[in-house]
Amino acid sequence: MTLNAKGLIKRANLTAVILLGKLRRVLSGSEFGQFIATGWADVFGTARRKAIETGEKASIELPLKNTYNPPLSYEINPPVLHRNGLMAALGELAKDMKTGRGLAITVRTQSDAEPSSLSLASILYRSIKELLSNVIRHAGVAAAVLDIRNNSGLICVKVQDNGNGFDFNAVRAMQGKGSGFSLFNIEDRMTFLGGSMKVSTQPGEGCCVVLTVPKDVSQKSAVP
Repeated sequence: MTLNAKGLIKRANLTAVILLGKLRRVLSGSEFGQFIATGWADVFGTARRKAIETGEKASIELPLKNTYNPPLSYEINPPVLHRNGLMAALGELAKDMKTGRGLAITVRTQSDAEPSSLSLASILYRSIKELLSNVIRHAGVAAAVLDIRNNSGLICVKVQDNGNGFDFNAVRAMQGKGSGFSLFNIEDRMTFLGGSMKVSTQPGEGCCVVLTVPKDVSQKSAVP
């Protein structure tokens, strides 16, 4: 089904509002977690960026079948995440990335930074994995630091490297095309949950990405 960009954005925003209402009632249920984890927040972000790029008259293909409720994959929800939580899953992720991709990750965590639901843990796990994958693809270094802690009811995740860095304003001006696409999908997820993403980087000066999201998303806090 083809919708024009303006209609697609209105549809995406309406769906987001409906699901945010469900979030307040059933955050621990599987419906919201599957909705986010399988990429619908990414569809919203993609639609908005394409509308900006091409104008309201452009057409965008929106997949409407078999996209809402597929099984969650190992990549998004590894068994350790279900059994032992996000902190344990990140420890395993660091080991896997060291063995399989050559990235040595220094992991620093606080036990009280554990998300209040599996749904939120899944979203953070996926986002952190994408940020670390970006280090491997773009930073030109073999080490990174992952820090996750609780700051007055907010989960703060920091992924930092001393690699190539980049011109963030130039990447943002491209509306998420090219190498910045996954970064802005992460930002869409955080914003959808009442959180934020901040990027500090310059060419040749490394990169630091900070994700901030309420620990209990059903009780959204004000995120600066």
